[in-house]
Amino acid sequence: MFSLKLETSAFDALKADVAIVFIVDKDLSVALDPHLLQSHNYEGEGVFWDQKNEVLYVGVAKNDVHLFREAAFHAVRALKKCVKSAKIGLYTAKHSVHKHALEETMEAIFTGLQFGMYEFETYKEKKSKVHLQEVFVALGGDKHLKTLQKILDKSAIVVEHVNLARDLVNTPPMSPARPMSPRKPKI
Repeated sequence: MFSLKLETSAFDALKADVAIVFIVDKDLSVALDPHLLQSHNYEGEGVFWDQKNEVLYVGVAKNDVHLFREAAFHAVRALKKCVKSAKIGLYTAKHSVHKHALEETMEAIFTGLQFGMYEFETYKEKKSKVHLQEVFVALGGDKHLKTLQKILDKSAIVVEHVNLARDLVNTPPMSPARPMSPRKPKI
């Protein structure tokens, strides 16, 4: 079962199979090994897995909340069948209301990570194995813990209901596997 966990530890102190790093606006200076990225012609677009340093770099076209959600989605899609755990740090997108930038960005990242785990396999004979069990979010202290825990809980509810809607759309109307199939009234 997949879970997102908020940790008060620093990013470097957390132990995980892989670290997720967002490359915003093609700024490779945040990379652990920018030379490696350049040698493989990675320009900050798409996903690049640095297996040597155990880092997954995900490009974010511009500093926008919705693009962080999409990037987090792609990160989980790339990792979910390969590793058991991942870690991510705090990110803040630029907003006109700078007061809530961290909360909005992290909510987008939380929902993107959870949306990336969705698979509709009700009618598949062979179900795909998912290895990714947990993603740790390094807070670097407990300053934002309460606020981000509330946001994480809210995003889990949103994702659960969106996934229910996805299941309803993907399931034929009269299928007994339908989550909310109509029942025949008793007479």
